[in-house]
Amino acid sequence: MFFPKKKTSFTILRSPHVHKKARDQYHIEKSKGLFVFWFSNENLEDSFLFLKYLTQIHFIGVQIHIKINNQTYLPFLGKEIV
Repeated sequence: MFFPKKKTSFTILRSPHVHKKARDQYHIEKSKGLFVFWFSNENLEDSFLFLKYLTQIHFIGVQIHIKINNQTYLPFLGKEIV
């Protein structure tokens, strides 16, 4: 799932004293994405190796944050415990 892009633009004067019309414009676009992975208990060790591998990959201009949630279903209680 991708979230809306955040766009920022700013203008810098090339020569602040004489040529006020000489300007450069720059734009920055930031985008965010959310990826959800479901792993079963059978391949739990492989899933942790996959997440560790994702944190070690370095792409230029990309930040990766990993959050792990664990849910356990107890059938005798009839609900999930987070």
